Parts: sequence; C-alpha cells; structure tokens
Amino acid sequence: MIDTFVGKVLELQIDKSPAVRKAVLDFYDASLSVAVTADTLLLGAECVVFLLRDDNVGTLKRCVRSLISIYQLTLALSASMGQQESGEGGTLWNQVEEAVKMVESMVVDENSSTGFKLSGAKFLEQALIAASGDKIPAFSPVLDTPTPLPLKGSIVSKQDALKSSNGVLASLIKLLKYLKKSGSSGPLSVNCFRVVSTILKARPQFAGRVLPVLLSFTKEEAFQVRTLIFECVFYAIKFNALVQKGGEGKSIETFEECLRTFGESDISLATPWQKKISDALTAMGLDPLQKIVKR
Repeated sequence: MIDTFVGKVLELQIDKSPAVRKAVLDFYDASLSVAVTADTLLLGAECVVFLLRDDNVGTLKRCVRSLISIYQLTLALSASMGQQESGEGGTLWNQVEEAVKMVESMVVDENSSTGFKLSGAKFLEQALIAASGDKIPAFSPVLDTPTPLPLKGSIVSKQDALKSSNGVLASLIKLLKYLKKSGSSGPLSVNCFRVVSTILKARPQFAGRVLPVLLSFTKEEAFQVRTLIFECVFYAIKFNALVQKGGEGKSIETFEECLRTFGESDISLATPWQKKISDALTAMGLDPLQKIVKR
C-alpha cells in the first residue's frame, strides 16, 4: 500500500515548479521513516536519477540529501536481510549506483555550482563511511545495530560495497585536486577538509591515499583550511595509518615530509594540533615532532 502511494506522489517529479519537485523529495524522505522496502528505495533512486538532470540548483542539492538516505538504507536493508535470493535487489543497487556516479561526475565538473559541490562533498563523506567499514552502521528504521554485509546473495554484497566506496574515495580525491588546481580557498575548501577530517576520524585506513593530496595544500593561505589539514594529519598519525610493517618507503617519506612541513608552521591556530601530533608520535614510540623537524 505504501509503495503504491509513494509511487503516485513521485510521479509529480515532472512538475514544472522547482518547489513541487523539492516537495516530492520531502515527502519521499518522510516516508522512509515509516516503511523501507526494496521497492520504495528503488522508486526513490529512480526519482533521484531523473531529477539530477534538473537545471535548478536547489533541486539538485535536495536530490543529494535524498540520495544519502537511499544509499545508507539500501546498505542497511542488505545487511538486515542477510544472505538470500536478492530478487529485484540487483536492479535497486544498479539504480542507486547510477545516481552515485552522476553525483561523483557532477561534483568535479567545473560548471557545477559551489552549492552543489558542497552538498556533493557531504554525500561522498556519508557514503564512504557507510560502505567501507567492517559492518554497516545502524540506520533507523532498518538496522538497529551495526551488521556486516553478506558476501553474496543480497541486494548489496560486501564486494559491491567495497567497489562503491573505492569509487567514492577516488571522486573525493579528484575534488581535492580540483580545489588545488582552481585555487579555491573559500567555503568549499573549508567544507571539503571538514569532510576529509570526518572520514579519517572514522576510517583512518584511507589516510595513505588522501594524505599525498593534502600535502599539496600545505602552503594554503586560509587559516581555517590549514588548521583542518593539521586535524586530518593528526587523525592519520593517531591511528597509525601510515606507519605499518611492510609499508612502502614512499608512504613513510610522505609521512615525514608532512610532519616536517606542519611542524615548521608558525600559524597560531595550528599550535594545538602540533602538540597533539607530537603527543601522538611519542605515544607510538616515535620521535616527537620537534625532533623530526630538525632532521
């Protein structure tokens, strides 16, 4: 019954008024708090794919908000179902991934608005955290406790989620490179580094891929951005993400280069992070920051 009703409301996505199109997504998101099925998620994913071709920035940003919920709940539904015949589940995940790829492409498009890029960066953050852990986080009303995805035989398998998270991470790195190339130092840069900081705090295993890109921003003039870079590096060090047995020498060199650059900074806002980084190094039995800087 709810699937049929939601489907009827989503037909209004073709309305000429941006206000109506956004209201359709408002209604859809509200419906997800009542009943979540593969059918309702598929309807929502199809609607998002359609509306991501809209030329209204407000509608595009609203699409991204809905896609975050659809992505998270599709993973949660897969984890809650466990291993079984997926039925139409493959169609659902394919549609969700189509929407994800559209956002990934648009967020690094130089013609996309800053407003959309801000929303897109938040999606990349939430999607990466949701799909890359050992377990899918609890997402109400589908999943009450963190649960691992089945290896196969569900809407989304563990391998599917890993492939998706790798694509999201690659898009985030492309976005950071775009910021560097364009010389952006405003709200978009600040937001993107907050996204990276949040990701590294939750998923420190990605530090090795993100840190080399962060290094290119060490001469950034915006104080807030540089402070956020310090924060990202602190999480990378704290979780020992780059200092591992058998790690490549190149990673260690990059790690020390980053420490040296940040340790030499005289920006007052960076001082607390310099101390945190130094304390983290000492706790790991490594040389403190001051000694690394003098090498």
